[in-house]
Amino acid sequence: MKKFGQVLICVFVVFALVALVGCGVSKEDHEKAVSDLNKVKADLEKSAAELNKAKADLAQANSKTAALEKTLNKVNREGEEKVAAAQKQCGDAQAKVDSLTKENAELKGMMDKLKAQIAELQKKVGGAQVPGKSVPSVPAKKP
Repeated sequence: MKKFGQVLICVFVVFALVALVGCGVSKEDHEKAVSDLNKVKADLEKSAAELNKAKADLAQANSKTAALEKTLNKVNREGEEKVAAAQKQCGDAQAKVDSLTKENAELKGMMDKLKAQIAELQKKVGGAQVPGKSVPSVPAKKP
């Protein structure tokens, strides 16, 4: 049995050696894997470069956006100031219109009173004619 044990051990060692030698990667597979890895590294570097360029473009776009927002805020403030000034002018003009309308109504009332007084005077005078356009209403000065 000792011999059987030695044969068994030898067979086991041979199978182990064959298994270890057979488990290795072939040279073609290794070169293909290295080639694929180099390709992936190149793609990764290209993507990193594109990412850096995109970050730079984004930073530039953000600075332009900030400048445009600043300009927009300035224009909005100026527009609001102009609108406020125009509204103030409109309010002042409306106050003047109201004042002139009131004054016009007062003058119309005074004119109506004067017309009534003139009509009364004409009745008192007894139908005397009111001077027309051809007759001067102010007496001529004597030299």
